[in-house]
Amino acid sequence: MPNSAVGLCFRAQLRSRRGSWLGLGAVIGLVVSVSLAGVAGARRTASAYPRLEAATNPADAVVFDTTPNPQIPALDAGAVAALPQVAQAASMRVFDSFEGQQFANTFGSPGGDAFTVGRGINQLHLRSGRAADVSRANEVVVDYSTADRDHLRPGSRLRLRLVLPAPGGPQWIPNYQSTMPFTFTVVGVVATPGQFPPETGFYWSGPGIYVTPAFIAAHVSDLSYYDANVVRVRGGAPGVDALTAAVGQLTGTGFQPVIIPMGQQSAQTERSFHLQVVALWMLSGLLGLVALLVLIDLLVRQAVLESRDWRTLWAMGLGRGELVRLGLAGTAVTGGAAGVVAIAASLALSPLAPIGVIRDAETHPGLAFDALVLVPGAVGLLVLALAVAAVPLWRAARAATRVEPGEQVVQERPTVAGRVAAAGLPVAATAGVRMALEPGRGPTAVPVRSTLGGGIVGVAALVAALTFAVSLGHLVHTPRLYGVTWDTEVTNNNGPDAAAKGIDIIRSDPDVLAAAWDYNVPGTFSAAGRGSGADPVQTSIQVLDPVHGLVHPVIVAGREPSAPDEVALGIRTMQGLHLRIGDSLEASALDQGARPLAVRLVGQAVLEPGDSSGALGTGAVLTRSGLDRLAQGSTTFPPFIIAVQFKPGRDVGKATGELQDRLQALDENFGATSPQVPDTLVNFGQVRYLPYVLGGLLGLVALLVLVHLVVTAVRRRRRDLAILKTLGFTRAQVRRTVLWQATTLGLAVLVVGIPVGVGTGHWLWDLLANQQGILPEPATPILLIAAGVAAVLAAANLASLIPAALAGRTPPALVLRSE
Repeated sequence: MPNSAVGLCFRAQLRSRRGSWLGLGAVIGLVVSVSLAGVAGARRTASAYPRLEAATNPADAVVFDTTPNPQIPALDAGAVAALPQVAQAASMRVFDSFEGQQFANTFGSPGGDAFTVGRGINQLHLRSGRAADVSRANEVVVDYSTADRDHLRPGSRLRLRLVLPAPGGPQWIPNYQSTMPFTFTVVGVVATPGQFPPETGFYWSGPGIYVTPAFIAAHVSDLSYYDANVVRVRGGAPGVDALTAAVGQLTGTGFQPVIIPMGQQSAQTERSFHLQVVALWMLSGLLGLVALLVLIDLLVRQAVLESRDWRTLWAMGLGRGELVRLGLAGTAVTGGAAGVVAIAASLALSPLAPIGVIRDAETHPGLAFDALVLVPGAVGLLVLALAVAAVPLWRAARAATRVEPGEQVVQERPTVAGRVAAAGLPVAATAGVRMALEPGRGPTAVPVRSTLGGGIVGVAALVAALTFAVSLGHLVHTPRLYGVTWDTEVTNNNGPDAAAKGIDIIRSDPDVLAAAWDYNVPGTFSAAGRGSGADPVQTSIQVLDPVHGLVHPVIVAGREPSAPDEVALGIRTMQGLHLRIGDSLEASALDQGARPLAVRLVGQAVLEPGDSSGALGTGAVLTRSGLDRLAQGSTTFPPFIIAVQFKPGRDVGKATGELQDRLQALDENFGATSPQVPDTLVNFGQVRYLPYVLGGLLGLVALLVLVHLVVTAVRRRRRDLAILKTLGFTRAQVRRTVLWQATTLGLAVLVVGIPVGVGTGHWLWDLLANQQGILPEPATPILLIAAGVAAVLAAANLASLIPAALAGRTPPALVLRSE
């Protein structure tokens, strides 16, 4: 192209227009970068925990050396490590300790090969500071949750009270009434896989404090502790069963040792953060759609501006195809600049991910270049820019090379501006509405429709993001949406029999509407009888056995089970078994080896997880007689939770406190607490402000597009404004015309964008709710939308003030002569 006419024209345009091309590319790149950063952030959030596990070499199982039964001999750590099923093992010592009044897990390794930064099994990932010196007894590192809770950092002092052993008993039997104070220096903050929610009761769940081998050697005889072995199993998690059998033979007593498999922890933790990743993907897609519309608007506008001189170039000998190639060359510069800026801005935003608690699992915080997202994104941006610009450029080239025999009279259709004029509004209002909604003709034409489309999509995306955010907050604070239809849970530390003594008090409470024992037991369901080929599903079974009134589960389709052979399932359990309401299936409860019995699916339910770490959308609902039938004689462990539902309109906090006072007057071991929020929602709730942040970015984009439209439209309408002034418009009328133009643009964007945004936000939330098995009940941010309406109109009018003032002062002869 260097020796062609197109090349000469391109080089001339590059000298004069490279600033506008590069500036436009920068604007497009910045808009697109937010979407690319969201996609890269979602991938980084999803992979953070697996990467932490890969970096820390976590154990597959924990084998405890001692048991509460002194008749059982302690296991020998060397014998455990020598088993053929064990690929790697390390010893661990656990002390009972208190931080203030808070129980804390204090760990250490006598040999320094476990819980030591940089070596061995179950390594610690150092978040800040340094590793503890193994030869210094006063140095410790703490996990991130302890550091956040107690505002600890490297250099902080940490005071602990470690528990002494019971007099005359083994070292591992503690005497919690006797403690020894210690003051440690925190030298580092760490993260380990087992301490991320959901914490499933494993040995390192809860606050973690890690002492050195020097401390253990100094206090081997004066503190209470127990030992355990952390092991990597040959074959990974599937080999834990074989390890359990082999360790059982080491005791020589037939006693089954305590072995905790760790694979479940990893799966539950990743599942608990899945909802965040899904939300990030959704919001990133929404941002991508906005970026696409903004890109189309800006490139169409550029094509219109670039084609102003094409009739002259055509007269000089350039053909239609050469004009298109010339326009595409400029678009390529813009698209290339946009790709570079998008990569750079996305890279600059990358330290914001991962989000939420899982951020502490990130092994390489800071800048992160996701080549699988950023490189295809930049290349795709260039290709998309060329594809978008091709059509308007071809149309502009065809218009520039068409010979017009003479101007024809075109009969205009009724327009909004015409209706405004017919309504008798002031002439300034009529002119402003016309300039806002009609593109005009010839070289002063403005691509109004494409820009309005960009503004509408920006406002719609903003409203959708706000709707998503408000719906998230509504979910976290509305237990009914995730299957909890009661207000409080009554328990007694002395067990189910003691809890049952409070039933009469619950029944007599004037605030109580209903109460039921809340059973959660394991069950197995299979659709094999239907020949579906789906594997059996093991999940929790919920039974609300009434003690006063009826506490109903949340049923979204079908009905609640009422007979012993009927069941309702969570949506994800139904999908896993490929079932529909009315189908028959087989089920058993408690004993996985029991013969399954036939049941009929009568409803789809929204269920609370069996525990806080359980998955949303899973589980089954049975009647009490149905549970007894499936248990087939197996011991049905009595429940220890009484679910209490208060009457509508009661203050739940006040009613709970008064009920607890009555119960504790009977037995101080009673407690009444709010139902536990599933960890998935806890983690998701910790990033519930993310949609507001993204919504703010979307709103900024929408406002910038609208401001760009107003300023450009006024500049392109200089000739129209000059003609109006020659017809007698005063400066004040010109200014009012421009303000009417800006207000009309803002109203047009809002009238269409708000309903589309609310509908889109509801659709996205319904999609997420159905996927996660929660009750789809989106919320609408009415107050935020009202504030947004005021902000958009104010921004449009403020953006028009300077152009309006300039238009009012510019002599019409100067404008018309330049035109």
